[in-house]
Amino acid sequence: ISTQNVENKYTKCGESVYRMWRISIQNVENQYRKCGESVYRISIQNVENQYTKCGESVHKMWRISIQNVENQYTKCGESVHKMWRISTQNVENQYTESVHKTKKIRT
Repeated sequence: ISTQNVENKYTKCGESVYRMWRISIQNVENQYRKCGESVYRISIQNVENQYTKCGESVHKMWRISIQNVENQYTKCGESVHKMWRISTQNVENQYTESVHKTKKIRT
């Protein structure tokens, strides 16, 4: 489920990056038609800068999501281990009790 959430978040974020990129490109094309080649060159640089910034935030979000998954996995692993330790302790306690009972019966 966690991996699915990461994939979904990553996909949604990727779609919004792509949408933003498409809108930016459209704006560049419109500016190019209106103002000519010098505006086009400047605008392309802006699109690249915006795309880079957005790409960095996607990567950051992806890292945070992955970290969350790893944290959840670690917590789950710890609780499984804790549960295992408690169960083992219970078994050992029962074993100890039965050994004591057996000794009492024999003596």
